[in-house]
Amino acid sequence: MTDKPRQQGPQHQCLTVTFDGRSNVIPTQCEVMVGFDPLNPPAQQQSHLFNAIWDTGATQTVITQAVVDKLGLLPTGLTRANTANGEHLTETFFVAVKLPNGVGFPGMTVSRGNISGIDMLIGMDIICAGDFAITNVGGKTVMSYRVPSHKPIDFVREHNMGAHLIKSRHKNKRRR
Repeated sequence: MTDKPRQQGPQHQCLTVTFDGRSNVIPTQCEVMVGFDPLNPPAQQQSHLFNAIWDTGATQTVITQAVVDKLGLLPTGLTRANTANGEHLTETFFVAVKLPNGVGFPGMTVSRGNISGIDMLIGMDIICAGDFAITNVGGKTVMSYRVPSHKPIDFVREHNMGAHLIKSRHKNKRRR
């Protein structure tokens, strides 16, 4: 697996993660910082790298107790969390998240959850801020993400346009 942060143009930040084989999990490292609250800035900015996975089933970004402890976070509220184990109340925290492509999400409310083997889930609150695609060509999984959203990714339209071009070529050959 390789992370390839890359800047495309003056406004877009892009990230591509490539795996040597097929992967059912998309892991990256993310920096989590004590949360950039302009009304209550921390005396010293605390930040650490944590292991994360991209999770389209998580509506919100989730951190573990280990992240809370490492950063000395204080709860900012409560939220209802729906997990595979049912619904429960969990604490929320105010943090900033920085992806491997350098894109930062300051002032995010994240929730605490029990996650095995990793420190955080990157949820749809971050994923939906940009364009997200996973491909599996040649038995290799590739995840690509860009912020801000640039244009719709529409595989049906792409397929139909390709089919239209093939039909046009066949018509032109028959006319000759």
